[in-house]
This record gives sequence, structure tokens and C-alpha cells, in this order.
Amino acid sequence: MKGLYKELGGVKSGKRFKHGLVKHPLYCVFYGMKTRCYNKNNESYKNYGGRGIDVCDEWLNSIKDFIDWAEFNGYKENLHIDRIDNNNGYSPTNCRFVTPRDNILNRRKFKNNTSGFVGVSKLGGKWRCRIYVKGNTISLGTYNTPQQAAAARDAYIIKNNLTKYKTQIQ
Repeated sequence: MKGLYKELGGVKSGKRFKHGLVKHPLYCVFYGMKTRCYNKNNESYKNYGGRGIDVCDEWLNSIKDFIDWAEFNGYKENLHIDRIDNNNGYSPTNCRFVTPRDNILNRRKFKNNTSGFVGVSKLGGKWRCRIYVKGNTISLGTYNTPQQAAAARDAYIIKNNLTKYKTQIQ
């Protein structure tokens, strides 16, 4: 990586170190992480920095360290950075690179979720269970309790070997 780093123009300038990596494909990923977490004017801030999501010191202080980690851990063009646990920040132990479709599967519960479970919502006096698979919303029925609906979703995930989905009860 040192060769690429120097090739892209890393130079010392006064007290600041200009990394010269703005043309690197991972610069936009790095910049996006930082602005979502620290720029209160960014439209996504409320879902990241506003919730306490941050970037680990190692990456925050060195784009080179982030790029080195990313290239060693599966970064390819058209992949997204994904936080494995959506309640924790960006760090080497909590991040991976996934397809856009896989990134959508790893969503947190929406703020207006009243069931406490992903894919479970109130419908009249019952609890409706749905799952989004390969571009289609599949209805898994209605249940008396949100726990029963979540268990039905978990059972569907296990039965269909949808390993990229998280189960919630089992």
C-alpha cells in the first residue's frame, strides 16, 4: 500500500499531513462515514451521529489505516460498508463490505416500530409479519402477539436458509 499512497501524492505540508488520497475509490466511503457521524448539517446525521454512532479513533485519525483495512477485508467496487451491529460505530470489528442488497437486509428497527421486532407491525387487533426477499415482500400471516409473529419470521428465515437475515427470538 505504501507505493499507492506515495503515488497518490501523500506529502507533508507544514503541521498538516496531506494524504493525497482524495482520488482513491475509498475516499468517498471514508468521507461518507465521517460526515454521517459528525456533520450535524448532513441529512443522515440524525440516524448516525445523532444516535451516538461514531468512527473509531484509528480510522478517524488516518484515512490510510482505513484504506489498508478495507483493501485487506474484501473491499471491491460497488460494495457498501456495513456495520454488523447497527447500534455500534464504524470500526474494524464491526464493519464489513457487502452488496447493496445485503446492506438493506441489515436494518435496524424503525423509530415508529411498536412491536419491537423487524418485519412485525400492528394490523387491526393482530400482528402482521412480513419479510422482504429478493425484491419481493412476502406476507407470513397475522398473529395474536408480536412474539408469535417474530417467531414465524424466524422460522421462515431458518426453513429457507436465509443466512444473511438475523433471527430475533430463536
